[in-house]
Amino acid sequence: MEKPKIMAGPLLLVVTISLVALVQLLSPVDLRAFGLQPRSLHGFLGILTMPFLHGNLAHFLGNIGPLAVLAIMVSASQRGRFYSITISLIVTTGVFTWLLASPGYVVGASGLIFAYWGFLIAAAWHRRDLKSIVFAAVTILIYGSLLLSLTEIRQGISFAAHFSGLISGLWLAKYMAK
Repeated sequence: MEKPKIMAGPLLLVVTISLVALVQLLSPVDLRAFGLQPRSLHGFLGILTMPFLHGNLAHFLGNIGPLAVLAIMVSASQRGRFYSITISLIVTTGVFTWLLASPGYVVGASGLIFAYWGFLIAAAWHRRDLKSIVFAAVTILIYGSLLLSLTEIRQGISFAAHFSGLISGLWLAKYMAK
């Protein structure tokens, strides 16, 4: 297991999201308008842009740490498949969110965080190998409380994105286990 290869994908993802956050901070234009807008052709592009855009600096800072940790774990546990997994999770989470979310713009990486979380847990269930089980155990140990946040519905937080991410992660792990 070569660390540089494992880290390359997650590092690229984190740096890209961080650069977009910097542009959002410095830009006079509100880039959230490029986020996902449910059931709207105008907001369809947001299926791809949603995880890269954030509502504000606090939103970005709250997402970037868990995203980095879970992305590294996905990369380490699924050697050579990080990019295909990440793209699949972004697209499926985005499509489900586009179909299910309440009106308004949806931005943030939390859907992808839930997708990685669900993927790591379900991969252990379907693969039943030691490596997957260890990654799932670490995921639960560090971010087990993430699941509890699905029970709280608050203004300004997209339950649909979180739920869509979780379902996408669970589905992709099952699909890849075949």
